[in-house]
Amino acid sequence: MTKKVAPTPKDIVAQSNKLTMARYNLSAVQKKLVAMVFAKVRMEDEDFQEYEFKRQDVAELLGRESEHGYAWLKADCTKLLKQVAQLPNPEDPNGWILSTFFSTITYTESGKSVRFQPSPKMKPYFLKLQSEYTLLPLPYVMSLSGKYALRLLELVMQWWTIINAKGSFIIPVEVDELRAAWGVGKRYKDNRQLKQAVVNRAVLEVNAARLGFRIEVKTDRSGNRGAASKFDFKVTRLRKDDPVPVDPVTEDDETVEGLSAERRTLYEKILKEVRAEGDLFPLAGYSSEFMRDQAQQAEALKRLAERFPLKAKRGRPAKARSK
Repeated sequence: MTKKVAPTPKDIVAQSNKLTMARYNLSAVQKKLVAMVFAKVRMEDEDFQEYEFKRQDVAELLGRESEHGYAWLKADCTKLLKQVAQLPNPEDPNGWILSTFFSTITYTESGKSVRFQPSPKMKPYFLKLQSEYTLLPLPYVMSLSGKYALRLLELVMQWWTIINAKGSFIIPVEVDELRAAWGVGKRYKDNRQLKQAVVNRAVLEVNAARLGFRIEVKTDRSGNRGAASKFDFKVTRLRKDDPVPVDPVTEDDETVEGLSAERRTLYEKILKEVRAEGDLFPLAGYSSEFMRDQAQQAEALKRLAERFPLKAKRGRPAKARSK
């Protein structure tokens, strides 16, 4: 049975905790497509359905609607169907299950839509979940662009109930387990390189998204001869009276206070647009209006810089901004 659906800011993926450290290597776009579809699955559902999205909704969600028509959609879906996940076998603790996330993906030009049929082997990880599951808001996923940042986000949200209750919590992850789960493989054989190139960048991106918490990571060197044996991710929930973490400001960065009259007018219009979208992050841990306002202001400044970039100062080129 096909169910016509559309992504919304309130969508949340509910998945088994066993998926958090499952072994797979999806790109960021593939991971977002998976989240988009499984956010439409309800834990109480008896079975998966075929979920049909308008291609325009998919494109807008991924921010790719103007990229060479929709040729990219077939390419990304083709790659997604080839990605196999190694999942825990519930019938054998020493066994495993190899499965794709979807059994079929169907595109119709006449209906301008794309349909996703989840693989039957994914049922134990999304249906009839009674305990030990993670709630992952779709806006969180869409706010990140790195595949490792997305995996780190899952890890944090798995422990969010404890983090929210205690205010701070350390999540230990074995180095070898992280390598296998995140699909790093044999790259970055030196654990220091792994931390710098993969872990630190993921932490930086998640923190920059301002999702209502802050992550710090330290290396545990209790292994043989002082070798790194695990990473300790310390996650701290942010409250109203906590200082708002910000990235280092450069002379090219803008602040709300430093906006010119003309740019402030543009900023205010964009801020209204952001607020009209509702709570950007429904489970972000914002325990107050203050933290939500900070996130909305940061998003408005980001969009201002993207849509109306500052002109280069005389004598030097403008600084390129990443989207």
